[in-house]
Amino acid sequence: MRELATDLVKKAKEIDALIEVLPGIDQTEDEQGYTKNYRSLEEENRIANQEYEDAVKEMESVKEQINQSLRALAEQSL
Repeated sequence: MRELATDLVKKAKEIDALIEVLPGIDQTEDEQGYTKNYRSLEEENRIANQEYEDAVKEMESVKEQINQSLRALAEQSL
């Protein structure tokens, strides 16, 4: 019987230790809301950054096309 009680106390301590490391266990609802909002903003930032990089690539392509057209016009003028 004593062994069973010891095992139960040990398991209870292990469970408490696991609960302590759960994410958000020490956060209030407001803090958890801020965390969710932060993650949402991170995702929006990631998307905006990808759109920016895509726009830069497109701009570089258009710039190269313009340069080629200007070279062609310059060669025709000579």
